[in-house]
Amino acid sequence: MTGCESEATEVTVTVNALPAAPDVSDVEVCEDEKAVITPTSGSGQMVMALLEDFEDDVVEYTASQAECSDGFGDFFIRTDGSDIGSFVDYFTPVGSSYFAVMDTDGSPCVESPTSMFFSDIDISGLTDIEFCVYLAEDDDGSNEDWDVTDYVHFDYDIDNSGTFSPMIWVESEPDGDDFNAVPKIDTDFDGDGDGAEITPTFTQYCFSIPGTGTELDIEIEFALNAGDEDIAIDEVTVTGEASAVDCTFNYYDEDPDANPDAMPIAMGDTYDPMTTV
Repeated sequence: MTGCESEATEVTVTVNALPAAPDVSDVEVCEDEKAVITPTSGSGQMVMALLEDFEDDVVEYTASQAECSDGFGDFFIRTDGSDIGSFVDYFTPVGSSYFAVMDTDGSPCVESPTSMFFSDIDISGLTDIEFCVYLAEDDDGSNEDWDVTDYVHFDYDIDNSGTFSPMIWVESEPDGDDFNAVPKIDTDFDGDGDGAEITPTFTQYCFSIPGTGTELDIEIEFALNAGDEDIAIDEVTVTGEASAVDCTFNYYDEDPDANPDAMPIAMGDTYDPMTTV
């Protein structure tokens, strides 16, 4: 900063910690032999390919209908809870805002099922791809309200194949009739909730996506078309491990940690000292 900046100028200074000292290994060479040193660069690092936290209006998703709420029991909206019914309780969101869904064809909302899309997520070069989301559902006291026709499906498609595959499904638990059941994870995607119950407390659920490609599309379909049939989602993420990068290594004839002034005698991905002992 020179003192010439205007009052409106914002200057951001980022201070990074010093990198860790390099790993140093001694190489033993047998008599009348020579050594070719070939270090490995190790595995890649974890990469966040998608993060949607619903905290502001800069969003990563699109939707099949406009966000909407009557301020009570019909809503499909990013919210902090202030513009949906006060009777709806979700606990411990990640941050202050989340996306809440109930009775998505009740005015002013217009559509059920209705969908949210995350499109063209860049997964090029990533492996071990994992999708995660936090889920919560308002507890209606003595009985729950999901009917046999209610569901929330999280599906994915790699490289625009045209076919979506299931990741995480939430369905009503079979209870002997078609009405007012508990929403649970559908562990085998057969339309019946048979896994963990979705509670009012936000809980993270994850799915490891098999395979990889260049682009990932995610569709979340909500079929919740009556009062008290609801769900809330928060912090949607996609992570993966980046491929290990090619590295250039320094080779020394003394320990550079002991002598900071030591200079490398060679650089590259391998080194043949051409030395016999």
